[in-house]
Amino acid sequence: MRQRLREGLLGQEINRRTHREDVSADTISNSISPGLRYAAQHWLDHLSAASWDRISSVDVIASLSQFVDERLLHWLECLAWTGMLDDIQEILDSPLIQSTLSVSFFLL
Repeated sequence: MRQRLREGLLGQEINRRTHREDVSADTISNSISPGLRYAAQHWLDHLSAASWDRISSVDVIASLSQFVDERLLHWLECLAWTGMLDDIQEILDSPLIQSTLSVSFFLL
């Protein structure tokens, strides 16, 4: 996701004022690969299932803070274009994301 999520995910001709219904399904599927779609929807599930005894929580929080700083809006855009808006609230309410957002905003 770090490499694929970016501003103008669907191309420069489609901007933040473009409505989803005005964009063809082909444009979305050509711009957002199945792998990126899966990663955007399920990365938090995989992170939550990780073996925490082998992972430094400090490293995880640092990586998540960097993700929030650099890619949060692009990730939300990806979820919106792929029709996963209903999942956003549940994802953002997760304790892991809430603690990361708190740390990220505290560091600003």
